[in-house]
Amino acid sequence: MTAADELRARYVDQLRQEGLLGADELVQAFRTVPREEFVATGFDGGDGRWLGPDDPDFLPLVYRNHPLVTKLVDGIPASSSSQPSLMAAMIESLELRPGSRVLEIGVGTGYNAALMTAMGARVTTVDIAPDVVERAEAALRRVGLAGAVDVRLGDGYLGAPAETGYDRVVVTVGVTGVSPRWLDQLVPGGYLLAPVEHAGNHPVLRIRPGVRGVAEAR
Repeated sequence: MTAADELRARYVDQLRQEGLLGADELVQAFRTVPREEFVATGFDGGDGRWLGPDDPDFLPLVYRNHPLVTKLVDGIPASSSSQPSLMAAMIESLELRPGSRVLEIGVGTGYNAALMTAMGARVTTVDIAPDVVERAEAALRRVGLAGAVDVRLGDGYLGAPAETGYDRVVVTVGVTGVSPRWLDQLVPGGYLLAPVEHAGNHPVLRIRPGVRGVAEAR
């Protein structure tokens, strides 16, 4: 067992003990998908350092329950690997089954899509930033998921134009509103999860298409 394997096992056990991981399929996904491969170009260490794989603090910081900022623009976080407990909560809320079709808005590092794919979902993920898409594709190749995840460069507001039939849509970035295109691309009975801004926070809403174009959210 490598150092990364040992750290990953402890990280999963800690998340389970804290009640942050439930379903066996999700636990197994967290055990088998190597988070470090999705931040291989480094991340902000929070102390002025940019940490890469050669730094002794790299793996210990990868395997903790914290977001990892993987891209800064003028000193402002522009892309990240989300907090694992938040990813876990949102994935569990999707109630995935083997073969579930998922449209993900916001590629991030590709780690979230990899976790869902490891659970048997068929994931299409969309992002508007070419460098983010390229890094995620490279990470998915490294973990043997090239082609298993459909990674697309495009405007996430549009979803996957001309496509329907998604069981779930999950938005991995904070948004101020919900695109009607996302709802249009769901199958009957499908739903959307999105962190929608309200009063300075981003509560995650489960949104279902309603009658006469009115959506229902909880």
